[in-house]
Amino acid sequence: MRRIWTCLLVLTALLAISCGGGGGSSSGGGGGSNPPPPPGPTGYSNASLNGHYVYSAHGSATGTTFAILGEFTADGAGRIISGSEDAHDSSFGAYPTTPFTGTYSVGSDGRGEMVANFSGGGTIRMRFALISTDKARLIEMSQTENATGMIQKQDAAATANLAGTYVFRFDGDNAGYQYSALGAVTASGPAASGTLTGTLDQNDGGAFASSVAVTGTYTVGAGGRGTATINFGPGNVHFLFYIVDASRLEIMGTDFIPNLNGYAVQQSGGPFSNAGTNGNFIFQLSGYTSAGIIREAGRFTLNGSGAVNSGVEDLNENGQFYENSTFTGTYSMAANGRAPVQLTYGTTTLKYVLWMTSPRTGILMSADGSSVESGPITLQQGTQSNATLNGGYSVLFSGYAGVTADVIAQVRANGTGSFTGTQDYNNGGTLGTGAALPGDYNVAANGRATGTLGGLPIRIYVADASTWYAISADNAKQMLGIAEKQQ
Repeated sequence: MRRIWTCLLVLTALLAISCGGGGGSSSGGGGGSNPPPPPGPTGYSNASLNGHYVYSAHGSATGTTFAILGEFTADGAGRIISGSEDAHDSSFGAYPTTPFTGTYSVGSDGRGEMVANFSGGGTIRMRFALISTDKARLIEMSQTENATGMIQKQDAAATANLAGTYVFRFDGDNAGYQYSALGAVTASGPAASGTLTGTLDQNDGGAFASSVAVTGTYTVGAGGRGTATINFGPGNVHFLFYIVDASRLEIMGTDFIPNLNGYAVQQSGGPFSNAGTNGNFIFQLSGYTSAGIIREAGRFTLNGSGAVNSGVEDLNENGQFYENSTFTGTYSMAANGRAPVQLTYGTTTLKYVLWMTSPRTGILMSADGSSVESGPITLQQGTQSNATLNGGYSVLFSGYAGVTADVIAQVRANGTGSFTGTQDYNNGGTLGTGAALPGDYNVAANGRATGTLGGLPIRIYVADASTWYAISADNAKQMLGIAEKQQ
């Protein structure tokens, strides 16, 4: 079986939507004459970021990949009162926890900037776009590294212990090979320390192992910061985590090998079955094949009796874009939310495994030697049209097009097929802020849309008025996007 090698410079993120250099310049196809879009729907300000937050990100620098996990307190007036960050990279392993203070600013459209000043020297600059006062997507603004991630407000009432069953996703590399794992563990709590038991599926460079037994221990400390040791495929693996709220953990590996990061979501809505897992779902996958990078977005129907119908997707494999590919398949849902899935494209059948976090959401991972990739699935709600997309969205695009790059944006859809927006970007170390991002879209009844954003052809899959996934339709730009409606 051919194992899939991870490039030393992991190709984490891109939107180079015609990204030019220089802050404030237009890089969105319309030139500097384009007026800025209207402000965000709720009139965001510095007061919108107020309280205690957990942030997480992963990315790459020359010759290494890395993850960061931290927390900070914002005062609602532009100051970071306190914070701390843990980091891990594939060259040196885990770094000591580093405290910081800093500043931030939030514009009326929800786009903002945070600068952390570390106690031992050095700074990190991040641009973000608020989804709400509780959540934002972010990119790092650096000339030497790229990273994307999230900021999430912490619920202090939920940080004392773990309880229940959590579905987790880990991505990274294991001794140089691309690695992904999905599974579920049950914490013995509610308690601040205890045991973990469960099962996982892992794809280690194309070598797939199913239903691997998982055991482990965990300890939760002050502020919801915890550690865990879990025994599975690579052996005893050590993790740092933060409890965001009762339903979510952000996780970072602390071993030199394997180099992992991920998250866990408390499972709800079980026990599961074929009949109880039905409807139209959109999905997004990213990872690697033996040919190179692969990015996918699409939708399918689970019919409630084990059949996958009406599948359609767009994908880019190693710089070749394939449009509107159709597929059918099968699934077999167990009570614990795990389902083996087979998808057939013409004469080719590919294997996947699906873990449901709820009847409406789940995580999908490749389960054969052809690729190592994973990503979310989300239930579609109702019939879609241009009117479904209406209002302001926090949009993050990531991928690769000859250079690693990231874009964070606020985009407004007018409900009739037009986008306006503003983007900030890190295009392989070329940084820009405040660039115009116009576009258009045309949504079909199945939720698939054709369109453009900043002159880049894109295909969109709409879950509902709040969430849509996107993929570049340009051969040379291997990128995915996620949009979440601002509140």
